[in-house]
Amino acid sequence: MKIQKLTDILETLHLMLPGGPKEISKEVVIAWGRVLATSGMTDEEIMTAFDRFVPIAERFPRPVDILTMHQQGSTGSDTSALIEGAMRKWGYNNPEEAREYMGELGWAVVQRCGGWDAACSIESESMLMSTRKMWREVATSIAKNPNFRPQQDALPSDVEQKAVLVALSGGKI
Repeated sequence: MKIQKLTDILETLHLMLPGGPKEISKEVVIAWGRVLATSGMTDEEIMTAFDRFVPIAERFPRPVDILTMHQQGSTGSDTSALIEGAMRKWGYNNPEEAREYMGELGWAVVQRCGGWDAACSIESESMLMSTRKMWREVATSIAKNPNFRPQQDALPSDVEQKAVLVALSGGKI
């Protein structure tokens, strides 16, 4: 990807999203360029990954966010594994660390499927199996549709979250 095009993209995102560098300096663009150049992605794949990231973004992207969007473009298996890994590694009390680990796509999936509390409330293996399938499907949907926006606080009440858990477990909790 040409440096000027990458600079334009990063400067636009810098204006749109919080949490980025103070400025889009030459060093920032070169660092991004090196990561993207070694990724093996074509210019079109890079643009598609940025297009997929923007609708679900709540902060300025890291290169890993863009690489993840590309890698998970057609499958949700990796996202499901990242979510499960984050649950095991950080658990209920550390949602920010978990979010960092799983990236924006994983976090968007978790939010669409009841939130972090609901994900961490899964107790049985059978319930986890059906939830994995749901995570894969939701991740695939998000990755394929750049206009998809995750709902914030999709299930705000404990009662609604419990209803989702009951439905996922086939009525057994």
